Amino acid sequence: MKRLLLFLPVFLVFVQGFAQKSTNTCDFMYSFEIKKCDELLSNRDKYATFAWDFSKLNFTDSNVQIEVVPVLDCWNEIHAKDFRDSFKMKIEEAKGEQKVYHIKMMAKCFKYRLVISSGACEKTTEWNYFSFID
Repeated sequence: MKRLLLFLPVFLVFVQGFAQKSTNTCDFMYSFEIKKCDELLSNRDKYATFAWDFSKLNFTDSNVQIEVVPVLDCWNEIHAKDFRDSFKMKIEEAKGEQKVYHIKMMAKCFKYRLVISSGACEKTTEWNYFSFID
């Protein structure tokens, strides 16, 4: 019994350590950025623009999405716990941009990430944070 109690913490640390590592071997070449709108716009008209270039990606057999989660407790930034319903924007063009309006999301900030899949390879980026308020 004592051996089991000694072995259990070592096993849990071992399993947890491997669970945190990402074994992603996908190497997709792309550029992606988010731009703020003009600060002189009224709060009602503010938006963010997602801009991307996936022209180096074979777009015929690839699936690219931007996952967006509107955040209600903006002071927690990326670690927020109070959200609205998330939504995904499917990217259908190799180059382009898409605007996201603050008033339509009913949130003053959001977090987002890319989900890219091509064949058997899939990559999900880390969460990023954006705020309409400064």
